[in-house]
Amino acid sequence: MRPARVRLAASAWQPIAANTAAAWPREMVAVLGGRREGEAAVVEAIVALTGAGGTRGFAADPVRFLAAEASLRAAGWAWLGFVHSHPGGTAAPSALDRATLWRGCIQLVVGGVDPTRLQVGAYWLDESVPHPLPLAGAAGAA
Repeated sequence: MRPARVRLAASAWQPIAANTAAAWPREMVAVLGGRREGEAAVVEAIVALTGAGGTRGFAADPVRFLAAEASLRAAGWAWLGFVHSHPGGTAAPSALDRATLWRGCIQLVVGGVDPTRLQVGAYWLDESVPHPLPLAGAAGAA
């Protein structure tokens, strides 16, 4: 069920920003963990899928995804979705994203002209339509 809004805890934003900078100029991709709080999804943790990002997209290996999701569960978090970056681009789903991202989960997209000036947007995809979700808590919320 689509949340009405997303709250991004500092415990998740800091590693998102750090992993985005470390992967630059390649895309960063990670799995989101957290909890539902009423109509909000609260992102509390991430598990990076190292080696998944390229310069024109990413591919999440199913074995690494399963290991990341198991790691979140072991820490007491529910799987909420994914985050990936658009180095030098916008914090919105690209045409490739709209065609290939998983449906029915949160998709955070991190964009920016350089890794010190990042913005993040939250989305939910139904079919190929990205629905923006109000986002609170991230320093660069778009």
